[in-house]
This record gives sequence, structure tokens and C-alpha cells, in this order.
Amino acid sequence: MVLAVAVAILSIILSLLMVNKKERKSYCWQLCRYLLPTPVLLLLRSASGTRGSVFQRLEEHRRTAACALQREMEVLAHAGGVEVIISSLSGGTWHTLVGPHTTGMELKLRVAHLAGLPLREVRLVAGVTSILDNVPVLESISGADMLPEQVEISLLRVHQQRVLSGSADGSIRLSDYSSGCCLASLRGHTKRASCLAVDWDRRCALSASADSTMCLWDLDAKLEPDGACGSLEPVEVFRGTGSSLKCLSVDWHTRQAMVAGGTDIELWDLDRSVCLLTFRGHIGGVQSLSVDWNARLALSGTDGGSILLWDFFNVPASSSRYLSTNEKVPPLTQLDGHLAWVVCVELEPQRLVHVQQRDAQGRAVSVSVSLILTGSMEGLLKLWELRELKPELDAAANDQRRARLNIRCAWTVQGGWGDVRCASVHWQSLRAITGAAGGALKLWDLRNGHLMRTFWSGHGHGSLFHDISSIAVDWPALQAMSGSAGGYLNVWDLATFTGTKQVVTGLAACQS
Repeated sequence: MVLAVAVAILSIILSLLMVNKKERKSYCWQLCRYLLPTPVLLLLRSASGTRGSVFQRLEEHRRTAACALQREMEVLAHAGGVEVIISSLSGGTWHTLVGPHTTGMELKLRVAHLAGLPLREVRLVAGVTSILDNVPVLESISGADMLPEQVEISLLRVHQQRVLSGSADGSIRLSDYSSGCCLASLRGHTKRASCLAVDWDRRCALSASADSTMCLWDLDAKLEPDGACGSLEPVEVFRGTGSSLKCLSVDWHTRQAMVAGGTDIELWDLDRSVCLLTFRGHIGGVQSLSVDWNARLALSGTDGGSILLWDFFNVPASSSRYLSTNEKVPPLTQLDGHLAWVVCVELEPQRLVHVQQRDAQGRAVSVSVSLILTGSMEGLLKLWELRELKPELDAAANDQRRARLNIRCAWTVQGGWGDVRCASVHWQSLRAITGAAGGALKLWDLRNGHLMRTFWSGHGHGSLFHDISSIAVDWPALQAMSGSAGGYLNVWDLATFTGTKQVVTGLAACQS
């Protein structure tokens, strides 16, 4: 490293000596312009490497909490404690120590960290005796026929469906799907929590707010015993450059996020807390966003009715190099036809339809197809077909991506004002559900744009407070949950569409 720096300095000195005196000043200026950012980037990378990535700190925080709890339990176990062997049905086995005053909740916390499970899905049983949360473990099993030096406990996992919802006052709640009870309150935003993205497997979530911040949450941290609503603090806060963040899409595999605020869209590397790209070109504010992370395509809709398609193929999904911050890219193309607020855009992941084909230059190409669903407040719903010719990968082909795209409108449906406010699509069955004003859900057949059925909440409709502003659908289970401006969530049964369950959250407005 030292030798390389010395050679570089010597080369610069020799170059200065060879340049004319008249050109030397200009040469020095250009040299400073290109070389000065280098040590800055190196220092930033060094600081980032020393601090560790965001998700590394999240895992380290969990490990630290688990170790602290284990040390506390070992201290308590010195006075009359026993060894506990926990075994699960999947074959996992863990050893720990419990003291005479160790409660069931403390042991559950330790087991949840060891097994990597959500705390509220952990159930412990000794023989036929359940381990109670607020009772000492040894007291709960005192009647069991076991050796006093060693206790065997079985770990049972009870899968629990949870709901994450945000509101206009900036609060976010983690709730139980079956009962609607609050499990945790997430406090970190000062303005409207506009959008949420959750990775239930890793038990973490990312939220974006009108206060121009994104918050990363550990959904397993500091959860209270059953019946209590705990409070969670964000693990990391990302401050965007947008004036008011309204749309969010996250790829948890690559740990990249795309967020829209004002007229700009930003691509973030969450691990390094850095903005990689800024997409600019909108006339109005961005209201909707959909991303195909594998194809590296993004689609955005604005309050002016414009829809833009973006390409971020040249940004690697995983890279060790430090990209320049706030690099800007132009849109690929624009989709016309909407006149008012484009409140929903849905981009299907690309499908390969042809393999044996050659272009005009004789190169082997494949054809990928994506369907696009767009909807606006004027009640206009449109389905588009996007085709992309994909030649053998090379740098020139990537730069010419715009010329390889072909977009056509398959059908258009015109409804009344407010008939489309949000949407969820199941591309495998070509079905879509849209939320409308007055508390209605509409089921669509995407093959022909046919409206299959309209459903009302059953709690009265026609009121502004019943306007559906967000919807999340579990298509395999045929269950849906919608959020409205009235501060409540509705659960819909899509199999029978007979009746719904209303879960009042007490929030000013909901995003499910």
C-alpha cells in the first residue's frame, strides 16, 4: 500500500515537470478535482467498516441481549439452580441454567434468542405441565417426576399471525391478527407513517414517513408479556433527501430499498446507510411505486397523472465498492393515459416467454414479458404489457435498454371518481383487488378487465372515513385486510365475501 502511494506521488511529480508552465495551473486544478474525493471516500468506507453494517449491528444487538440474559440467569442459578435441557420437535437442543426465582417469561426470552423464534410463538412444556410466564420455572414443574439436578422441557412453536399498521400521527402498531390486541407500539416518526415493508422471517421492518425519515425496526425487541403493549425504538434511522416520503419498496435479500418523496425517488443501500441513486424527471409528486428487483426496473406514478419506468440495471445488487452518493439517472420511458393522481402501480416480475430467437444483428435473444396494472383517482384502471428483448449480456446491450422495450395498453376500464385508491394483484391467477371510496372492495379479472364483484364492509358506507386507503392480501389464504381514514382495519374473507371483522385501532388513519 505504501509503495503504491509512493509510486503515484512520483508519477504526479513527473507529470507536472513535463507539462508546460502555461498548462501547469490547469493541470493542477484538474488533478485536485479528481483526486481530492478519493481520500474522503476512503475515510467514509473506513468509518463504515469500523462501525459495521446496519444488519450486522442488528444481529449483534440481539446476540448481546441474549448473552446478557444468559449471564443474569447463570448468576441466579448459583443459589439452588438446576440445568435445563430444551428440545424442539425439529430436533434442536439447547442447554441453559435457571435459578429458583427465574420466571417462565425470562426462560422464554432466552429460548427465543437461542432458537431464533419470535417470542410470542414460543410455548414451553414440561411433560404435561405448561410453563407459566409470571411463575418461577422450578415452581411450575415442582409436581413433575424429574431429577432435581436436570429438567427437560419441550419447545412448542405456536405460529401467530401479526399485523403491522401505520397512522397519520406517525405511530406504528404491531397487532395480533386474530384478536386485534396491540403487541407493541413503534415510536420513531413525528409525522404520518406513510408506508411499511416487513420481513417476517427475519422479524424486522422498514417504515417511511412524511418527516423524511426511514426507520428500521426489530420486531422481537422488548416485547412485553401477553396482554401488554410494549414500546419499541428504531434500530437505525435513515434520513432521506425527499420532502415527504410516501412510497417504499424493499429487497430484503440484497438489503436495498427504493423510497419516493416529493418529485424524487431514491435507491438506498440499507447496510451502509447510503443513497446510491436519485431518480428525477417527475412533474408532480410521486404517489405510487412498484419495483421488479430481479429485472432492476421500477415504475412510479405521480399526482399529475404521469407514469415513468426506470432502469437501475447498472447498479449492482451486491457490491463491495463505494458508489458515489446521489448519482442521477433519467427515466426509460413514460406511460400515458391517466389525467389525475396515479394512486397505484403494480409491476409483475418478468417472465421468460421465448428463448430461441435472434435480433437484426444475428445475436441470440430472449423475450421477457411483464404485465403492469395502473389506477388513478379518476376511476381509470389500465393493464399494460411490457416486452423486453434481452440479447447476450454485454455493456453495449445494457446501455441500449430503452430501445429494446415495447409497451402496449391491453385494456382500459373507466369508473367513477375515487373508484381506485389502492390495489393488490395476484399475478398467478390474474386477479386484482382495488380499494375504493366509501369502503368498497372490487375484484377484477385481469384477463379482460371484467369487474367480478363489489363488496362493502358491512359497517355502513359512503362516508369519507370509510374510504379504503391501503390493502394487504394473503392470496393463498383468501384473506385481506384494509386500512381506512377512519382509523380502523377491516378483515375480509375473500372465499365467501360474507361479512367482515372490524378491528378498531384508535389510530387517526391506517396503512396496513
